[in-house]
Amino acid sequence: MFEHTIEGCQCEGKRCSRCKEMKCHAAFPSDKRKVSGITSPCLTCKRARENLRRAGNVEQARAKQREYRSTHVEQVRAYHRSYKKNHAEDLNAKERDRYHKSAEQINARRRQLRHENAEQARAYHREYRRIHAEHTNGLQRSYYLASGQKAKKQAYYRENAERIKDLRKVHQKIHSEQIRKYRTRRYQENAEQFKAQKRDYYEENVELIREKKRNHRRVRPELYAGADKAKFAKRRTRETQAGGSYTKQEWQELCIKYSYRCLSCGKQEPEIKLVADHVIPVTQMGTSNIDNIQPLCGSCNSKKHNKYIDYRR
Repeated sequence: MFEHTIEGCQCEGKRCSRCKEMKCHAAFPSDKRKVSGITSPCLTCKRARENLRRAGNVEQARAKQREYRSTHVEQVRAYHRSYKKNHAEDLNAKERDRYHKSAEQINARRRQLRHENAEQARAYHREYRRIHAEHTNGLQRSYYLASGQKAKKQAYYRENAERIKDLRKVHQKIHSEQIRKYRTRRYQENAEQFKAQKRDYYEENVELIREKKRNHRRVRPELYAGADKAKFAKRRTRETQAGGSYTKQEWQELCIKYSYRCLSCGKQEPEIKLVADHVIPVTQMGTSNIDNIQPLCGSCNSKKHNKYIDYRR
């Protein structure tokens, strides 16, 4: 007696030529050359013999497989895609079981590969995120909102605020050049988006921004002194239509050039406070370009009044 492999099968069975057991016809591979339409050895015996043959010719079998794959690339890929699609649930379950059994080894291997191929991995992930930006951003947003990650991150930050700030400072100090290049590249790639965000934020918080600027100006007036001088000089020459302007940086460089000394009396900051004096006075159509500016103290600038005196000589 034997068991039928397929439910409802009414075959008389067949004896395997190798294991000599009576089996259902469904347990035999099909063979159109045979009268019965099936092979003499059963499927189990045929597979065992095939495995034994492969074990004795491993390299030859692998070479044959490589040759087939290289000459049938598209067919092999299509087959694998179809197989994965049809057996997705089983494959995922097997992969999960394999990961749970060997999680430490798998993670260690992944870390090693990322360390050995850091640049290639970064380039691949950047390119993938660029091509699939909408999909990856959507996944991140849904995960962030659905799993309560926002509340968790906020709670963690509140508990470890000082430590996180210290770590950020250390990281920024060590990787300052990489961070600068990354921010520059990111801004260039998304310039319009950043500008739109800044405009929207300014429109929504205009009063708050102005109040912050006023407070900062009151606390750190020395940071604005040079810029204020430049703006005042530009306004005066605009009124006389002489034109010209200079920047805060140009004024600082001019002061450094003369060692923060008044070119008239020779006194040096911080004993005196330097101001920008027009060599050719504004009333005589002198411009506000940096080549018409000389550093004088407030007293010497008042004494000079609207006379043309070049102390730089």
